[in-house]
Amino acid sequence: MTNTSNTSLEEHEGFLKRSQLKYNDVLFSIVGTLGRVGLVKAKDLPANTNQQISIIRLKEINPYFAMNAFKTPCSKSYIASETTIGAQPSLSLWQINKMEIAIPSIAEQNQIGTFFSNLDDLITLHQRM
Repeated sequence: MTNTSNTSLEEHEGFLKRSQLKYNDVLFSIVGTLGRVGLVKAKDLPANTNQQISIIRLKEINPYFAMNAFKTPCSKSYIASETTIGAQPSLSLWQINKMEIAIPSIAEQNQIGTFFSNLDDLITLHQRM
C-alpha cells in the first residue's frame, strides 16, 4: 500500500467514503496485473482504494483463507478465461462475484488461514534479515 497522506480526513470521510478500507478486507486487482490480492491490516488504516482494486468484504469466511484461495491455479485459470483485453486487461465486479471457490468449514478455514498468516510472518521476518 502507498501512504497518501495528501488525502484529508474530511475527504476520506466524505466523497471517498465508498472506497474506505476496513480491517481484514481482501483486496483484489481487477485492472492491469489481474488477480493480485492483499489483506488490509490495522496498521494500514485509515485508507482508501481506487477503481482498479476490488474490495472483498467477508462475513463468514476467514480472510486469510479467502486471500490464498484467490491465488490457487483454479482461480488463476478462471481469471485468465474471464479477462477482457483492452488497453489494460480487466475484470468486472460481476465476473469476480461469479468466481467459484470451494469453502470448507470455518474451523478448517481458520486452520488454513493461520497457516498462511504464519507463513507470511516468517517470510517478512526473513526479508528483514
